[in-house]
Amino acid sequence: MFKNNKWMLAVMIGLTTVTLGACGNKNAQTNQGNDPSSAVYEKDHYEVAIDKISAGKLKAAQKELNEIEITDQTPTKVTTLKNNLAELIALKAAINNNDLPVIEPKLQQLAQVQTPKAFVKQYQLAKKDYQTVQLANTYYTEVVKYYQAGKYLAAGGSLQSLDSLNSKLAMVTKLQNDADQYSNRIAQKEYEAARLQNKGAGDINAQNSQILKEQFAKQTGKNIAHASEEEVAQAVKALQNKRVLQAFTKATNVPIEKGDQCFVQSLGNHQYQIEIRHTSDTNQQISNLKGMYRFNTDTKVAQKLNILTGEYQKIS
Repeated sequence: MFKNNKWMLAVMIGLTTVTLGACGNKNAQTNQGNDPSSAVYEKDHYEVAIDKISAGKLKAAQKELNEIEITDQTPTKVTTLKNNLAELIALKAAINNNDLPVIEPKLQQLAQVQTPKAFVKQYQLAKKDYQTVQLANTYYTEVVKYYQAGKYLAAGGSLQSLDSLNSKLAMVTKLQNDADQYSNRIAQKEYEAARLQNKGAGDINAQNSQILKEQFAKQTGKNIAHASEEEVAQAVKALQNKRVLQAFTKATNVPIEKGDQCFVQSLGNHQYQIEIRHTSDTNQQISNLKGMYRFNTDTKVAQKLNILTGEYQKIS
């Protein structure tokens, strides 16, 4: 009987040990899962942050990264992403506020970041937003200065260019609203200015294209105003270049909207002149110059003509 009791006691001790061991392992796993410094915890928050960055939810991603306690054992990729994300959020805020002194240094700093891909993609989108804000500033300034200088058709073209920009950005919307005060005034003045436009064959934009006039005169020795509709159509076709336009819009973020007519002239050495025209929103017999550009397909550098100074200014 004593032997049986001894045997039973051994079994009970063994079962208790197994049970306690199981509980201990379970508690250890639970504690590990709640430990902010654990590798598993870090990995979960880091991967969730990457997913949120991919979706453009930068502040939500920042919140995820802030859940990770930074220690000496924290992986470098976690601390690096946390710092870079803070800079990107600040960059986007500066773009919305048109804060140029802040934007340029941050753009240069973040341009060096190559991983993770989700972050690089969001940086590229922020860079394009900055290009759009820059264009909005340029177009708005042109609307005001061209109107004040009596260049009403050019002012109308710059107003069209400004209105065609993506207005999801607060600063772009503000500049578009500020320029609205010139809309009716420009429309009234355009009727007077239109009397000076060419009335030859072909559409109104082709008649007034500076590039087309120069190219046609160079090739035929004739004035485009005296050309037939067929001659004008052939001249227009010769100045179309989708490849160059696609490269231009990608590099500059300049929108080409429905109704725009683009004339592309090769200047040699990968350099092209691009003229964008659009009929007036209020009168289809009026041709507005939306912009005269020079673009290098090799370097991707683009410049826009200031019609008051005759100088080309870099925009990309």
